[in-house]
Amino acid sequence: MTAIEDDVPAEVPETCRDAFQAMMKAANSESNSMANSPGKWIRGSVPHRMTENRRKRAAEALTRGAAKCRTLEAHFIQQHQKITSLPVPPTPAPIHVIRSTKQDLILSAVRDIKKRINSKTDKLVGQNLLRHQAVLGFLFIFS
Repeated sequence: MTAIEDDVPAEVPETCRDAFQAMMKAANSESNSMANSPGKWIRGSVPHRMTENRRKRAAEALTRGAAKCRTLEAHFIQQHQKITSLPVPPTPAPIHVIRSTKQDLILSAVRDIKKRINSKTDKLVGQNLLRHQAVLGFLFIFS
């Protein structure tokens, strides 16, 4: 028995069994023929001559457009020449000059808070004024 005959129940009459087998055979042969052919509108791995011409014209347009551009090699050569012609950077300043001392930071904070308290446009009043004055007094203790 084949796999098709196994799918048919035993109580089905013989004429129906033959019809079912004929339908299954036709369906299998149809699916096999569709698997082998790419389809009515598909040409397979060989493109149409019009497609080849379109691709050829597009490639020619790209080469015409690229003729005006510089190559990567020329770009990198020009960059290398710019780098070698740059002057030598000055030596960095000593680290102790760059880093702010704790005293400098405190004096900078005192200056900023005094500026904020004495500002005429953004006048501090009430609790905000008291807080800023308290921080200013705290900073004077540490300076």
